[in-house]
Amino acid sequence: MLSNAVSCVKGEVHNVVSMLRLSGRWGSSSRFEREVPLEAESVLMREFKGVQDGLQGIQDLGSVDCLWYLKPFLETIVSEQASGPITGTALASVNKFLLYGFLRPEAPRAREAIVAVARAATRCKFESSSVREDETTLIQILEILRNCIRCPAGPLLTDEAVWDMCGSAFRISRFENASHLLHRSAESTLAHLVLTIFTRVPDIADEVEDREAADAAAAAAAPAPLVAVGGGGGGGGAAGGGAAGGGAAAPAAEELAGPAGPAAPPARPRATPSRAQPAGSTGKADSTVWKSLDLASVPRREAPYGERALVKLLSWLSSLTEPASQPAHTRVLGLRLVNMVLESAGADMGRLPALVHVATAELCRNLVQNSRTTEPAVLALTFRVVYSLFASLTPYLKVPLEVFFVSVHLSLADSRDAPPENRELALEALIEFARDGELMADIFVNYDCGVRCSNLFEILTGTLARNAVPGPGERLNSLHVLALEGVLAVLESLARRCELAARVRAGSLPLDAASEAADSVGDGEHSECGGASTPFGAAAASVASRDVVALRERRQLKRRFALAAARFNAEGGSHDEGESGWLRYAHELGVLPVPESSLPPTFGAGPGSCPAPLAPAEGSDDAAVTALDGEISPADVAQFLRTCPGLDRGFIGQYIASNLDRRKPRTIFQTEVRRHFVSSFDFRGLPIVTALRTFLEAFRLPGEAQMIERLMEDFAAHLFEQAPGDYADKDAIFVFSFSIIMLTTDAHNDQVTKKMTLQDFVRNNRGINGGNNLPESLIAEVYADIQNRPLSLHADAAERGFA
Repeated sequence: MLSNAVSCVKGEVHNVVSMLRLSGRWGSSSRFEREVPLEAESVLMREFKGVQDGLQGIQDLGSVDCLWYLKPFLETIVSEQASGPITGTALASVNKFLLYGFLRPEAPRAREAIVAVARAATRCKFESSSVREDETTLIQILEILRNCIRCPAGPLLTDEAVWDMCGSAFRISRFENASHLLHRSAESTLAHLVLTIFTRVPDIADEVEDREAADAAAAAAAPAPLVAVGGGGGGGGAAGGGAAGGGAAAPAAEELAGPAGPAAPPARPRATPSRAQPAGSTGKADSTVWKSLDLASVPRREAPYGERALVKLLSWLSSLTEPASQPAHTRVLGLRLVNMVLESAGADMGRLPALVHVATAELCRNLVQNSRTTEPAVLALTFRVVYSLFASLTPYLKVPLEVFFVSVHLSLADSRDAPPENRELALEALIEFARDGELMADIFVNYDCGVRCSNLFEILTGTLARNAVPGPGERLNSLHVLALEGVLAVLESLARRCELAARVRAGSLPLDAASEAADSVGDGEHSECGGASTPFGAAAASVASRDVVALRERRQLKRRFALAAARFNAEGGSHDEGESGWLRYAHELGVLPVPESSLPPTFGAGPGSCPAPLAPAEGSDDAAVTALDGEISPADVAQFLRTCPGLDRGFIGQYIASNLDRRKPRTIFQTEVRRHFVSSFDFRGLPIVTALRTFLEAFRLPGEAQMIERLMEDFAAHLFEQAPGDYADKDAIFVFSFSIIMLTTDAHNDQVTKKMTLQDFVRNNRGINGGNNLPESLIAEVYADIQNRPLSLHADAAERGFA
């Protein structure tokens, strides 16, 4: 801190008081004619004089209450009676204090002071004078925001203060009729805020992990709760004791959610010029200004901003990239800011699961939609963000990487109808991935050798090779050269790995790093693609220990699944058990019953499956509930339909929903297949919309009403058995599920002009719960959920991965 800090504060008091005296509200020429009693002056003037007098004799400003000497400056900033020049002078004074480092974490009431500065800047209003003066004042507000977050006391800001600051900068950047300079200054300030906030991700992750470790230690050391003798229903006491444990609670789901819309940061008064107020100084008005900063809501021990603020900001930034609601220039800003987040936070984002969830769901979904744009600036930034995303969160993005490569990069690079500029961007993005040798090896191991994944390495190299050769009537151009560069990059990465393998075999390369990485893979670890999974980044290190035989077996199993799926799709999911039927063909290939080693990890435990086997339906016999002379059971077929990759979802729906009335045994078999298929889902603890989404994403609803009814009857019975909730019986779930499907069609079909309102939806579902009504809160929650996101009745495969 400056040695003459006290003199600096006194000088700034003099500057603001001088500006106030030039205004008729705070200064009057009558003071030169007669003595004006102190109590007759405005509250603001008295406070400035109090600071001036109180600093007499003080040598070290660091020992002074920060909030005390800042208070009159902040009152001036938030006062609507102050003109633009007066507000600008007060802003310049506070900005100087921040730049000089007067607000330090160890200073008295530093947390309250830095929060008060942030709130004053975000609530600033002033009388409009001229466009030039007004914009100058707004730029000073932006400087305050930038220096507030970057000063030594910046980490003490609260979640709400940080959120308000970003919202104010964004609103200023979107002011209509503002100059280009003001827009760019506001966007630059927003970038500074985002960069500074997310640079603290490693520290915040450490704090979260330390808190969780402390909570776990406290829970382990806590004595066991007493059990009341003879008292039924004593479980509530245990739950209550757990909730009352020490330590800060984890953020609630609703607290981690982003704003309702990207253009809706906190609803605070705008930092914008206000219309002139009637002249005349009123002490009452001055005395209420300080209350507008609402410092009572800043407890002395409130934690600085942390995970909650990060998640909320990233969710908001992701919403800025949404094509459906944002113009191109806003999406460009959002993509730039998101890329800055990924570059500054890096791999430490993976230590905060809530951040990972936002990145893998909301952000990835918007990136896929942005990849379909015709705007070169948006497309270029989308590819940049995709690369930064995988550089930061590779271990968490196995499914999104496949979707991006197949549906975005490769599709665009291979499209002859796409503009050449867009194809060039796609090829350049692919080359950047191809130059990463470890990534190429990881792609082959995790995708091409994964049962339920695309042959991503094969598709990638094939696409690059195909585009490296000019087609009929084409001349060699830069696109062909780019594709050739990609092929050479892949070959170079393979050559480097061959050299590495040779050095390992020759003993010239230590195996310590390789063994450590190989051991970290873990025995029997699985992935969504089926079979053992290798973490990204470990392939190059574990070159000496790779189980080549196991990889070859997985590749062969994958081919057999592909052949069985092709036969199933070719026959339209028929029920023929003859020599040429898909059932017998899949059985002969060894994929029906499904080999246990190929099952995904979530099948058989946890959400998505039911561990308990079903008993045969009443009145059935063994012959009626088996196929292929007793070699295949309905459970085997249901498991195949749930897990075999490449099956047409429409044919799955037709197969499980049909009843073959021509032969009763086959009708029973189909019924058993459907029952086992439905029971393979685990709906425990899931709300009805989430359960319905999970169920409908496994197949496509058939067109016949009777087929849909059979499926929904079994769904309702299974959901009522596992999660009865507020429902009286399975019939209530059956009717409500149909109503939710109709709501999806109504809300998201452009041909429906008169949309169903919440009141209509409530009225449509009256009396369905055993003659009573469902809770209106439940119906409203379902209505809002479907309005925001429809059921995947005919979901795009590219977007289903980010649901």
